[in-house]
Amino acid sequence: MPEPNQRPMGAIELAAIGEELLGTIWQRPLVHLLAINHRTIQRCANGSAIMPQAIAARILTLRDTVRRLRNESANDRARLAAQRAAAEPNGSDPMQLARLLYRLRKSE
Repeated sequence: MPEPNQRPMGAIELAAIGEELLGTIWQRPLVHLLAINHRTIQRCANGSAIMPQAIAARILTLRDTVRRLRNESANDRARLAAQRAAAEPNGSDPMQLARLLYRLRKSE
């Protein structure tokens, strides 16, 4: 039974998270990442079973971690590009620099 503030993970949500993390062929890699039985993912993905809450929590934690790391990586790239553009003011596009700085401020 799910905890009071948590809802069961359905097939559509599972597929969306799987594809977000691992692409269109996501079931087998997710099974390996979580070290669970492949039938658990198959049954939940086709809607014949509800995802066990403990596994759903691990999937959501994995998704949140990947999103955070992707965001940090994008911010790091933007910060590096802004630093490079600032180091070469004559060769940089002022609008590009302004966009980079805006993106950095928005993400912090």
